Amino acid sequence: MAPPDPPSAPRPPGPSPTPAPLAPRCRTGPGEEGGCGNSARGGVAPGDESTQLGQRQAYFIRHDRTRGHTETRLATGLTRFAFGPGQWCFINRPTGEGHLVRTRPDIFIARDGDFRGNPTGIRRVHANAADWADDFANHEDRLATLRNRG
Repeated sequence: MAPPDPPSAPRPPGPSPTPAPLAPRCRTGPGEEGGCGNSARGGVAPGDESTQLGQRQAYFIRHDRTRGHTETRLATGLTRFAFGPGQWCFINRPTGEGHLVRTRPDIFIARDGDFRGNPTGIRRVHANAADWADDFANHEDRLATLRNRG
């Protein structure tokens, strides 16, 4: 019978060796931060109250105390709800959902390799999406040329 394995060395106290995750690239925020034109200039929402959906939307707008609006009946039978600037956009609900606000810049990275990995370890960081797309197109062209050669 084999002797038992010796106990492993105790881990020193302190932080975990795994790095902390990066902060997300985007978060939700109010319309002013997200660049929403409706929040800055105000907006218009037409409503067709002849449908069940239109009736529910009109009920919501009329009973919503977070936004002020003016209501106009149009000759076409639609109801026009106009909202002044500086109000909550309909995308930015009090439930926490809202416009995406970037917290850090996008990065565009191209790595060598294929589905098996990156054996060379080469990676290229591009300044913008257009440069990344150009690199991708050049790579696709190189693959097509190799395929046509046989």
